[in-house]
Amino acid sequence: GKNPVDYIQGLLDLKSRFDRFLQESFSNDRLFKQTIAGDFEYFLNLNSRSPEYLSLFIDDKLKKGVKGLTEQEVESILDEAMVLFRFMQEKDVFERYYKQHLARRLLTNKSVSGMFRDMSISNTTMDEFRQHLQTTGVSLGGVDLTVRVLTTGYWPTQSATPKCNIPPAPRHAFEIFRRFYLAKSGRQLTLQHHMGSADLNATFYGPVKKEDGSEVGV
Repeated sequence: GKNPVDYIQGLLDLKSRFDRFLQESFSNDRLFKQTIAGDFEYFLNLNSRSPEYLSLFIDDKLKKGVKGLTEQEVESILDEAMVLFRFMQEKDVFERYYKQHLARRLLTNKSVSGMFRDMSISNTTMDEFRQHLQTTGVSLGGVDLTVRVLTTGYWPTQSATPKCNIPPAPRHAFEIFRRFYLAKSGRQLTLQHHMGSADLNATFYGPVKKEDGSEVGV
C-alpha cells in the first residue's frame, strides 16, 4: 500500500515541476495551464483514497512535521496542500476525514488544543476535579486521570464505540470522575475509550536472594 504522506508529497512535487515547466518553457500560457490543470485533476481523482491521503498529509504536518518551522513556512505547506484540495471532486469525503483526524489531534494535545471550547472547559473541569480530590481525600488508586468532555454532535468520531474490558484501576478512577461530573452538571456521560490513550509505568526489582544463597528472578 501507499504511504499517504509520501503519496501526497509526490503529487505536490510533480505539480511544482509542472508549474516550473509551464513558466519557463511556455511563459505561463493560458491554454497549456488549463490542459495541465485538467490532466492533474483527472489522475488525482483516479485514486478514490486521495481525499483521505490529503487529510492524513495535513494531519502529519500539523502533528509533528512542522517542528522548527516558522508560521510562514507552515502556511506555505498548507497552501500547497490546498492546491490539491481544489482539484478534488469529492471534497465532502476530505472534510469527513479531516474532522476525524482533527478530533484525534486535539485529544492527544498535539496541536491547537486550547482553541476550542470543549478543550477549554475540560481543562477547567479537570482542575476542579483535582481540587475535589484534595478536599475530600478521595484516592484514584495511583491512576493519573485526565478526561476530555466532548459535546455530542460536534465530534464526528463518537458514533461507533467498540467494546472494551477496562482494567479495575482505571475503571474505578473514571467512575469517581463520572460521579463528580454528573453531580456537577446533570448531563449524560459516555466513555469513548477508543479515543483515549494510557501510559503504564512499571518498576522491576533485581534478583531476590533466598536464605540458602540461591537467587530468584523477579
